[in-house]
Formats: sequence, C-alpha cells, structure tokens
Amino acid sequence: MRARSVVRVTHDRTVYAFGSASFLGSPRRVVAPLAGMAQTPNGTGYWLVASDGGVFAFGTPFYGSLARPGVMPTTVGMAATPSGRGYWLVGSDGGVFAFGDARFRGSAANLRLAAPVQAIIGAPGGDGYWLLGRDGGVFAFGAAQFYGRAQSSSTIVGIAATPSGRGYWLVGSDGGVFAFGDARFFGSAASLHLQSPVVSIDRNRAGTGYWLAAADGGVFAFGASRYAGSPSALLAPARAVVQIAGMPDGRGYRLLALAIPSAAVPAPAFAASAPAASMPAASTPAASTRAASVPAAFAPAASVSSPVAPPSGGVYAIGDSVMIDAAPALQATIPGIVVNAGVSRQVSSGIALLSQLAASGQLPGTVVWHLGTNGTFSSAQLDQVLQIAGGRHVIMLTNHCGYCGWTPGNNATIAAGCTEARHCTVADWNALADANPGWFGGDTVHMAIGGTGARAYAQLVASKL
Repeated sequence: MRARSVVRVTHDRTVYAFGSASFLGSPRRVVAPLAGMAQTPNGTGYWLVASDGGVFAFGTPFYGSLARPGVMPTTVGMAATPSGRGYWLVGSDGGVFAFGDARFRGSAANLRLAAPVQAIIGAPGGDGYWLLGRDGGVFAFGAAQFYGRAQSSSTIVGIAATPSGRGYWLVGSDGGVFAFGDARFFGSAASLHLQSPVVSIDRNRAGTGYWLAAADGGVFAFGASRYAGSPSALLAPARAVVQIAGMPDGRGYRLLALAIPSAAVPAPAFAASAPAASMPAASTPAASTRAASVPAAFAPAASVSSPVAPPSGGVYAIGDSVMIDAAPALQATIPGIVVNAGVSRQVSSGIALLSQLAASGQLPGTVVWHLGTNGTFSSAQLDQVLQIAGGRHVIMLTNHCGYCGWTPGNNATIAAGCTEARHCTVADWNALADANPGWFGGDTVHMAIGGTGARAYAQLVASKL
C-alpha cells in the first residue's frame, strides 16, 4: 500500500516528490517525449531531458541542450556534475555531450555496441563517467574505472556510483542488486514476487543505502535510505515510473513517470529462490569477494534471531508491500518460506493467487496471510480464504494503518472469523505495531527492510507456526 501515504508528496503526474524532496515542476509541452532526470547534488533542483536532447531546468540554471535534428539518434539519459553547474547527456549510440562545467572524457559512439546505451552516471570527482548498456555492459571514461559487469538472466536497468567513485551498483529488472568495487550490498528485491519490473536505482549521499523503483511506482529502500512513499495509486493510466533520484539526506526522492507502451518496459525474470540474482557474479574478483560476504538474497542483519524449524509441508506467505518490508527477515527466520508480496495488492488478488496455488497442487501445509492494508477485508472473503486453504493452517496478521478507515473493520473480521476450530491463528501485528511506533517511516505503515520492525514481524509469524 505504498501509494496510500500521509507523507508529503507533490506531483503533476510526471514528477513525484516524496519526503524531503520538493516538486518544482515539469514541462507543459514537449516536442519529443521525456527520457530522463538528473538532480543537483544538494537536491534543490533538477533537470529533465527529452529524447531529442532538449533540456528543461527546474530550480537550477540551464546550461544547454541538443534539441537540434540529427545531433544524436535518441537521448536516453543525463548526469549532473558534482558542482551542479553542468551535466552530460548520452545517446543510445553511446555519444556523450558535455555542458556547463562538465568535461568531455570520451564516448562509445565509435564502438560496435552489442546493445544500445541506456544510462550515464558521473564520477564523484567530476573527471569521468560511466555508460551502461542494455546488455549490462559498463563503459568507463576519464577518472571512472571499470569494476565489473553483471552476469544475470534479467535485464540490467540501472547503475549508481559509490561516493568515492571506486565502485558501483547495478540493478536488474528482477530487483537483483550487484555490488562492485567498494560498493556495499544492502539487500535486493530479487526473491520477491514483484508486480512490475524494477527500472532504476539511486543511493543516498553517504553510500550507506539505496532505493530501487519499479515501473508501477513501487519503491524499495535498503540500508540507511528511508522509504518515503510511492505513487502506485497516483499513476495515470498508461504511465510508468522510469527513474528514481534520491535526496542526499536519504529521507526522500523524486520519481519520473512517463507515458510508455507496455512493450517498452522490460519484463522481469523471476526465479523461485534466485539468491545469486542479488549478488555479483563470481566471474570478476570484486564480484566473488562480494558473493562470499553475502550468502543470501537479502543479507539480513546479524541481529535476526536464530531460524526456527519450519513446519512439515512448507510455508507460503501472501501479502502486500508491508510484507515486502519484512521479506528478508521472514526468509532468514523461517527457512524455506516462499514470500509472495506485491505493492498495493488487494484482498481479491490474494484470493485469486491462493486459489490458483491450491488448484495446481502448489499450496503447502501452512499459509501466512497479510492483506487488507489497501482496502476492506470482508467476512465473506475471509471465509473464501479458509475454504480454499482446505484445512491447512492459516496464520492471519491484523492490519496496521492509522489513517485507513477500513482497518478497524478488517481487524474485527479477522478476530471473529480466524479461530482455532477453523485451523486459523491470529497474529496481532496491529497491537505490536501500535506499541512500537519508532519502527515505522513517515507514513506510519512501512518499515525499513531488514530493520527492527521487520525482524519483529518475522518473529511474530514464526511464533504462530
């Protein structure tokens, strides 16, 4: 339910600003569609670039553009210099153009590329940059150094450099994160059942955390980067998020949403467990070092309690974005659990999934159910859940959302209908959450992935097995 938030959000359906980020506008009319965004280093302004190379400045000076026919095949991205007094533009052919105090350090325009270029990021010192190809290839120019490329079955869609410039992260459309050089791995969304592919990554100023953004507006915060809200329920039809730009303080971000045909959004490549998808490939020295130190998909915090013995027959968890926050802790605490959680998921969608699993013989002996944050959960729907479960043990978590008018009714339905006689156990997440408000972000609903609240959530579920 990341979209239904009381946190500060302003937008015009193109640029969405959450948390400490401010909305400064977007072009009313463009000749060519927008293609990317770059923020000033202090986050007080940003530029938008169109596919024809046109640049639009908001809260910061304009330093030039390429809006002339034939200059570049298709502009696909831009990156700001460390001073905020210039920027680079990059085309799908690898051509690079520098404006303001940005320095040209080379391009891939004369190379025979295996795939088009899709992004550019500047080196923190300002004397170089990296280009990212759609095949995951990384091209380093000037002071920027090559630290490796990802070997993944999913499409590589984004890159973010470390503050030192001695490493970078890559992210795949399945949410897998790859850390190279001095980049630290803080977690990934690779083992989640995403409703939409991941499209972008950005980090906070200190490099102590990062955010992932999905095409449907889902936002996933790792490390010290904070979750500040999602535009999932605010997106206009036929629009998708294409980029996230994090605020330096780690407390907010901007999202760029564009009208994009569904065919243009890369399809996620999911695996049942896919722990390797969240770690660098072992084919490079930096990658093998990182893989050795991160043995699981989410690298849970060391303070997670010892794993419990899962019940015979397995455990399958169905939930929304609140469960996404707790997914790494659930997997660390309950070995073998399958977590199927989706941003803004409704009860009806969960029932459809449950029915499909039961019909195909894939429903294990224990079901964890946590839906209702995004809307009502009626007694008739609860009856459906238990009927489909067919006598299997169902653990139902109560809903916690102080500003959602339907939450008290949902929790009353769970208390009345989830009984021992019906092989159903209530896990009172609402009571536990009410007693610990410090676990949550500004929306009072979502937690830091791998944080104290997420670990408590996992322990609550484990205690009911």
